[in-house]
Amino acid sequence: MVRLSIDEVKRLLDRCKGVRERINSKQTQIASIKDMTQQFAEPEAIVDGEVMSIMAEQNTKATNELISGLKEDIAELCKIEIETRRIIAQVKDVDLQRVLELRYLRRLSLQEIADEMTFSYETIRKMHRKALKAVASLLQ
Repeated sequence: MVRLSIDEVKRLLDRCKGVRERINSKQTQIASIKDMTQQFAEPEAIVDGEVMSIMAEQNTKATNELISGLKEDIAELCKIEIETRRIIAQVKDVDLQRVLELRYLRRLSLQEIADEMTFSYETIRKMHRKALKAVASLLQ
């Protein structure tokens, strides 16, 4: 029987973070392409018609690729969030569940969790550690 370390449990629960970062990056790239396309559509933009056609085609292709990747990332994020919620739901203590939900699904800092749950930071820090140990026990 293999027991997960606290760091391994954190990485398991925190898988959403990387996917969310990829989604945000692609959204930013799509917005940049849209802005660039609009700039060249302005009357004062002096661009050869053929060059404009090539640029529009490249921008459309890049945008479509980003949108396709975005859809895949969103589907992956949904699967990971469902699995994370399933794991968290197995923790018996509802306060520990809440700490895990706020930390790994809503991405709050421990201080923000303390504020929301009206506990001290130190209490939340201890609850977080206890919750991670509970998950490690569940997954062994």
